[in-house]
Amino acid sequence: MKEKIEYIELLLYKKKDVFGGKHDIYIHSVLNTINLDPLITFYLKKENSEIKRSLESNILKRLEFVDKPELQYEKLFFRLNKADYHTRQRIKNLQYSLLIRLSKTHYQDFFNTYFYSKYYYENTIALSVSDKIWSDDLNQQLLDKYLEKRQSKYLTTLLENGKIDCIIPYLERIFTVDLENFLKMKIINKASPKYFKNLSFLKERDPEKYFYAMSLSNKKFSQEEITLCFNDIDTTIKHFGLMSLGRLKQWAFLKTELDKNIS
Repeated sequence: MKEKIEYIELLLYKKKDVFGGKHDIYIHSVLNTINLDPLITFYLKKENSEIKRSLESNILKRLEFVDKPELQYEKLFFRLNKADYHTRQRIKNLQYSLLIRLSKTHYQDFFNTYFYSKYYYENTIALSVSDKIWSDDLNQQLLDKYLEKRQSKYLTTLLENGKIDCIIPYLERIFTVDLENFLKMKIINKASPKYFKNLSFLKERDPEKYFYAMSLSNKKFSQEEITLCFNDIDTTIKHFGLMSLGRLKQWAFLKTELDKNIS
């Protein structure tokens, strides 16, 4: 294999002068002569470089068609033993590429391996497959992770796949931090129909979002309540409240406000 790697390094060195845009084909043609297992071993130990990128590309292409992908997955799993952080990330990416050809059991194994890792970037790739193996116990686990780490990926995944119920007791606590606006909106969208009263803290803190929650709620509001809450919205963002007025079927009120802006 040493001779072939040295030849590839020569191809990479000369690619601009000799091969133009065809150098990738030449490089992969040589790499294809090397058996997959020793190639993976070499790749996992190789420092970051241009040849490392070529190795990774070749391996990923070959994993798409490898015989017995479950066996290759297991081999990669055993390589995790005593692997350092950078090697783990490469193994993780190769395993992830195999999942599409594997069973739910392998998705579960992949999730368990990386979700409970101490490394955040391993947690995130586990979250990317959580929809394949979702169960109710993950609701609380992801909420706990979010409350501990304050990393939005945990909360985003929970809102996409889980139940809003587990979040309700923590709503005010979640909103007190620097929560991204798109997450606030997702929570309001899910919580408002059934749990509008639990969003009451928004009335003073964020009147526009409180009014938005009103428009999604199953609760019936008096004309006075609607008028007062709409008037609480800051004039610089009052136009957002117009959408909520529409959802509340407040045609006369909405027309009056629109006329102010278009007259």
